[in-house]
Amino acid sequence: MRRFQPSIEERITDALGKLLAAIEAGEVTTTAATATLRRHGENLGKAGGAAAMREALDTVCVARPERAAERRATITAAWAALMETKL
Repeated sequence: MRRFQPSIEERITDALGKLLAAIEAGEVTTTAATATLRRHGENLGKAGGAAAMREALDTVCVARPERAAERRATITAAWAALMETKL
């Protein structure tokens, strides 16, 4: 029997959501997490291009609608250089 394996994009999106939750809970600062956020964006870009990056951004924002604007701003700031080339 073959086990279902989430795609790389799904795994990165999940990690992105967990990192944002840690930022929101005060467990890590945005400054400290910026490199990891950027790395997740780079990996999404390599795995699925701009569409994967947009989908991950939308997914983590929809997951916490009350925090959607903050999450979008945090990711947009971390991915600024990536977005210029990918989005």
